[in-house]
Amino acid sequence: MGATQALARFAGDWEAGSGSDGTADATATALADTVAVAIAGASTEAVQALSGWLDDAEPAPGPA
Repeated sequence: MGATQALARFAGDWEAGSGSDGTADATATALADTVAVAIAGASTEAVQALSGWLDDAEPAPGPA
């Protein structure tokens, strides 16, 4: 299972309010926010430039 599938499964199985002190809810909110910002920023000019530079400087041997 890939990371995207694992995250989708986690999000789908999440039960709001399952933590007694709110820590679990705060963690889920922070994770969702982080993923949303990463997705939203993935197509920006700065990220595309960095990605191109990394491809040239350090080509990855695999899909990551």
